[in-house]
Amino acid sequence: MTVIIEKGPMRIRKLMDESKDYLLLLTWLSDLDVCEYYEGRTKPFTYEMVLEKFQERAKGIDPVIVGIVEWASKPIGFVQYYETEPGEYHEEDVVDMSKYHHAYGMDIVIGDKSYWNKGLGTKVLRELCDYLFTKEQADIIFIAPQTWNERATRTYEKVGFKKMKIIKNMELHDDEYKDGILMIKERS
Repeated sequence: MTVIIEKGPMRIRKLMDESKDYLLLLTWLSDLDVCEYYEGRTKPFTYEMVLEKFQERAKGIDPVIVGIVEWASKPIGFVQYYETEPGEYHEEDVVDMSKYHHAYGMDIVIGDKSYWNKGLGTKVLRELCDYLFTKEQADIIFIAPQTWNERATRTYEKVGFKKMKIIKNMELHDDEYKDGILMIKERS
């Protein structure tokens, strides 16, 4: 097992290419309440969908790093991070990317609903941002929640992300394109 971050009761470890980890993802991503925030309530994942989306990431073929978030040794969700390509977040009109050399994007899902509304998402995000800035040498991090997801937006703002612009028709959610909010956090 490869540990990415370990601080107090929180640990983020790399997703392993094992059915145990894929079943964790399936548990979270087939829960309709979780799906509401991840691809939509009409899109619960099957085991095959989990493998299709995450197996190449677990094997290191896909450059997106997936980490299982554990709290007091209990898996509660996952994070994803990746080095971005210029223009991937439609940032060119609001961010001068010539100032940056290592831009990263990230996502977080607290899949175990018994851990919602406890401030853990904020703690995980703070540690992941610190990791990306110090260990991966990121100088800017992008995140883009959907505009309706005010809970996520507030969490990102607590961690220091700033709203930059609305991205129209950013992603398909419940078979309908939804707008997103481009948010950035720069290394201080």
